[in-house]
Amino acid sequence: MASHTCIWCIGTSIQVKLSIPFEFYNASAKFKLTCRTRVKDIIANKFFIGCFLLLTVYVIFGPDLVLLCFDKDADFSFQVANTAVLFFFIVELVMQVTGRRGYWKKVPFWLDLISVISILPDTYLLHANSVNEELGAANIMNALVI
Repeated sequence: MASHTCIWCIGTSIQVKLSIPFEFYNASAKFKLTCRTRVKDIIANKFFIGCFLLLTVYVIFGPDLVLLCFDKDADFSFQVANTAVLFFFIVELVMQVTGRRGYWKKVPFWLDLISVISILPDTYLLHANSVNEELGAANIMNALVI
């Protein structure tokens, strides 16, 4: 148990007894520092950058290639793949914010966020909701006709 002088009580003889050892605070700061440096090392890795470059090319050209080269039956597979890519980009965005100080205050963060949001219409998550709404609207129309 460590005894520290209270900041507000400077000039008096009042001592504050901390219930948490001072070493805990140092360990917490070390963990944050090592976590940040590990994430920073990962996002600076050439393999990591290359993988996300390939994913970016897929996101840019993938939906157009699906419309051009595949039947309507292939849409579900690509929607699931786009959902996985969306998840990867969200993880990458969180890693960028964790690994780089002040990243969320800069323009690249906002561009990445807009990019992640723009992937959403091509994912299974959004299409599943729209199909359910269409089915619900069709059921209501059938009920009105009867």
